[in-house]
Amino acid sequence: MFVDNSDNVEKEIVEQETKHFRKVLSTFALYKKHALSANNRRRNDYHSLAERHKTLIPDYLERLNNIDKAISKNYHVLKKIMIDNMEDINSNNLIVEDDKDSKSSQVTEFDMDKLRSTIKQFVREWSLEGQPERDSTFKPLLGTLIDFYKDIPIEERSSINVLVPGAGLGRLAFDIVSLAVKLLSSHFILNRIEKIHQYEIYPFIHSFSNIVSVDDQLKPIHIPDVLPSNIPRDANFSMVAGDFVEVYTGDQHIGRFL
Repeated sequence: MFVDNSDNVEKEIVEQETKHFRKVLSTFALYKKHALSANNRRRNDYHSLAERHKTLIPDYLERLNNIDKAISKNYHVLKKIMIDNMEDINSNNLIVEDDKDSKSSQVTEFDMDKLRSTIKQFVREWSLEGQPERDSTFKPLLGTLIDFYKDIPIEERSSINVLVPGAGLGRLAFDIVSLAVKLLSSHFILNRIEKIHQYEIYPFIHSFSNIVSVDDQLKPIHIPDVLPSNIPRDANFSMVAGDFVEVYTGDQHIGRFL
């Protein structure tokens, strides 16, 4: 006897995705608390030093204080992203920053590391400072697309499907759409930005190694460098969350994309 469990499987998938989504939002919510705690440990380590050692880094406490301020500014942007996405799920189980009873153990150091990496990724994809790296990585791909479709009139290119695996925060996909040829941070940057350089972030404050100067560590980055809403009106542009192989294995995707 054949039993169709497709509805149960789909329900389970939705529940798993919702659980993952809540955890991501919880990571965002706990960012400030976690980052300030880590910075305070550095402050305590400094106070435990011998006085003669403290004289070797006389401005260290001021540096940590400035990092505290930068953490708060980062959190301001992350809160905007959270608010934008909380409407999509039942957020009753969301850990909030000032919830004294919440179990922060639900969010791991690995989760926080991914969030810190996302903050840095804003630099690469959506800032003027990231332009040189985009030029070296995106331009060859864009040039290949232009050459591949050079015989198709621009007004007909809106029907072309280009799949961008591992799209990150969506800049490469945006640039492809701009040629006329769900996700938290990418959804926010692509759909909720109203002006260029709307937000200021400090992506480098969490690393105390491999930096040339304190000024580099505390350098603010303004995002975005372009207005993401300025794409062709007839562009068919969308992003899908999930593993590339799992999402696009189905026969329905064969032949749809370049």
